[in-house]
Amino acid sequence: MAVGSHARATKVVKTGEANQELLAMIARLRNSISAMPLAPPAKAALEEDIVNLDSAVADKDTPPDRVDDILRSIVGKLKMVGVLMSDAVIIAEPLKKIAGLFGVQCPW
Repeated sequence: MAVGSHARATKVVKTGEANQELLAMIARLRNSISAMPLAPPAKAALEEDIVNLDSAVADKDTPPDRVDDILRSIVGKLKMVGVLMSDAVIIAEPLKKIAGLFGVQCPW
């Protein structure tokens, strides 16, 4: 249910195929971040968000807002360490795909 002039309601139905795609995108995101020349504390903070994203995908009742919050956290942390999403295609692509599968906007 959505209330308000700019509200929108979404329902995410995760089929087996969509779930596999989500898991593949999370693995790709994790690998891309691992390959980046970031300080260990930054990588650890990002890994925490990726673990949360894994948990959110595993739970069939996860609301899209929860995934949106996690994606925003990832992008915010990347920006804090100087990574521009426009320059980080290897990270931007899986983030966009995950956002799209959950029906949320890209956080940048």
